[in-house]
Amino acid sequence: MVLNSKIIILAAGQSSRMTQPKALLPLFGKTLLEFQLDCVAKMGVVPLLVLGNYMQEIRNAISDLDSRAEIILNPHPNRGQFSSLKLALKKVGDSSVFILPLDTPAPEAGLWKLLEGNLKEHDCVVPNFKQRGGHPVLLSSVFSRALLSEDIPEDEQRLDLQIKKLDKHKHLSVSCNHASILVDLDTPSDHEAYLKKDLQFNDK
Repeated sequence: MVLNSKIIILAAGQSSRMTQPKALLPLFGKTLLEFQLDCVAKMGVVPLLVLGNYMQEIRNAISDLDSRAEIILNPHPNRGQFSSLKLALKKVGDSSVFILPLDTPAPEAGLWKLLEGNLKEHDCVVPNFKQRGGHPVLLSSVFSRALLSEDIPEDEQRLDLQIKKLDKHKHLSVSCNHASILVDLDTPSDHEAYLKKDLQFNDK
């Protein structure tokens, strides 16, 4: 299964509440980042991977990283996730693009295709489970370019805020039955609880 859209994985954060690099968390016999890369590879896409904090530790642990992703270094990851997003969007060109935070495990193949098939005239497509939005989020090329604007105030430089500002007819929420789109592996207890749940996704 091949996607027409590109994929950005945001993995530059400090992982302060996890107390260890999230990228290297164990997940079903591999690290979380390797899990994400394996899922994306099944989509026929080489992702744009934004790294910042723990970059060297991650490279040491995943020796073939450069062959599995296009690495983008955020030299100032403390500026927040939106700064990482903008660095990656500059390399997207005229393609639509999925945004996947590192701490939301990638969904099964069918959901990626479902979201892509619904983009059409919309600028943003978001999956929802029981009326709650999750990830990955799909952005049109037009919306991606708009996010690179220098006119966005600093206090509004968050993807969710920019999505909320879209006209209603440009923003589509697509219902799915994958609870994993809501997962946010932010703390050790989140990680432990997730491993105990019977959630649908690849390789479990």
